[in-house]
Amino acid sequence: MFFRRNKTPIPEMDVITLNGKLKAEARLILVDVREPEEHADGIILGAKMIPMRQIKSVFPTLVHDKNQEIVVYCRSGHRSQISAREILEMGYTNVFSLRGGILSWFREGYQIEFPKKSI
Repeated sequence: MFFRRNKTPIPEMDVITLNGKLKAEARLILVDVREPEEHADGIILGAKMIPMRQIKSVFPTLVHDKNQEIVVYCRSGHRSQISAREILEMGYTNVFSLRGGILSWFREGYQIEFPKKSI
C-alpha cells in the first residue's frame, strides 16, 4: 500500500496574483521546474530554470534567505507541488506552487519569453 510522507497541502498561488506581483516588481523568486526541452514553449519572464530532479542540489546554492517568497511552476502544477514540498522540507518558509502551471499562465494570455538556445 502506498502512503504519502506528508499530506499537508502545499500553498498555491493563482496566475492573476502572480502576474500582479510581477508587475509590482515584488521581491520573489520564480522557479520553473520543467525539463530544458520544455522551455522552447516559453517561460514566465524572470524565472530561474531548475529542473525538478535538480531542486535538492541546486536550489540551496541559489537562494539563501529561508523567508524569501518563492513561486514554483511546471507545465500543469503537479511537478511544482512536489518541488515546492522539497523546498519547504529544506527549511524555506514562504513557498507556493503556481496553480495550473504555465498552462494557466498561457490561458490568461500573460507575457512569456523564449530563452536563448545554448550552442
